[in-house]
Amino acid sequence: MMITGKVLNFDEDKVYLMTKEKQFITVKRNKKTPIKDESYTGEEIVPTPKVVVFLSVLILVSILGIYLIKFFFFRADASLVISFNSNIKVGVNNNKIVELTSVGGDSESLELVEHSSIKGTEINDGLIILFDEALKEELLDTYTGYDKGKVNVYIISEGHKEPLNFTKFTDYAYGHNYDVIVNKNDNKIPVLPSE
Repeated sequence: MMITGKVLNFDEDKVYLMTKEKQFITVKRNKKTPIKDESYTGEEIVPTPKVVVFLSVLILVSILGIYLIKFFFFRADASLVISFNSNIKVGVNNNKIVELTSVGGDSESLELVEHSSIKGTEINDGLIILFDEALKEELLDTYTGYDKGKVNVYIISEGHKEPLNFTKFTDYAYGHNYDVIVNKNDNKIPVLPSE
């Protein structure tokens, strides 16, 4: 809306006017050069309401907060591969499973990953669920009476928060005649104690 009034002050892009009704109005500066105490006509600058600014900042902070929560709590801090005669990669954060993918494109492991809903569960409980499903789908070698079955756990990268603990899963698998072999993948040759 175009407003006319007496020029009180001006800067590069604004002119401050007093109207006939004794209102102080800010208008956009146009091609005409404003002169103090003379009449000037320009388009009124409507100030942005503080509520709009507050809501914009609130939305921005909320989006940033959601991104940070997702980044810190729902990304894999540690990675491991479970071998049930087919490989499954498990991403772990805060001792909870956050990611589950099939490695190598095996149809058995892909089917096992698709049918299990263990995201968000504690690592030992999730591995027990995977173990039970692998037993049910007969993906594991069966116990013959002479040799126990084997489940290999390869730790690809260990997180910085807590060390991974597989005690509950190891005990559960041992109860079903399976040994759990954990390889931390540090490529070091173990030193045997001297006799």
